[in-house]
Amino acid sequence: MSLRSVAFALGFTCYSAVARAEDSVPSPRHYLLAGVAVGSVRMYEPDYGERAAGALWLRALYLFRPIVHFDLGGGLTYLSINDVGQSFAPHLSLRPYFTLGSAPAMELGINLHGGFMLSSYYDVAWSGPALALGPDLRVSINRTLGVQVATEVYALGSDPKGSNVDVTRYHLPGFGVAVWVALVVTPP
Repeated sequence: MSLRSVAFALGFTCYSAVARAEDSVPSPRHYLLAGVAVGSVRMYEPDYGERAAGALWLRALYLFRPIVHFDLGGGLTYLSINDVGQSFAPHLSLRPYFTLGSAPAMELGINLHGGFMLSSYYDVAWSGPALALGPDLRVSINRTLGVQVATEVYALGSDPKGSNVDVTRYHLPGFGVAVWVALVVTPP
């Protein structure tokens, strides 16, 4: 074996080790998510009990990864409840996660979204807190695209905007459950 081939092999090995080390040390990353969910919302009325209503959620979300195993960001969620109305909830989002296996291609995380909901139910304006919590699985397709599947449980608050609204006449959303599918884009 010549000195030149030993130097080449050593140089290639060092380059490969540096490249692997750079891939394994995540730099701050930005993520854009757009997702859709279907689920059910439990509606409550003081005099008549509760009922379930089908619901559709849409979400746009921006996340920033300042440190390993933690995403931080915010977004906007739209909720449409069948035969009831719709709401918008701007929110802050936290997502602690860990990778499955040695490659960062799959992540298991917990979503936490907290914000303020502005709604129109039964042609009356409502507002209140909106909280969501649930596990997710994110799978990277390549360095810029991924898919995220999640389930979330919601707590929705509803207070009328006008003081002359009799809340005992309405089925109001209280809790919801949804299954999400989202496209994850990582800008280069």
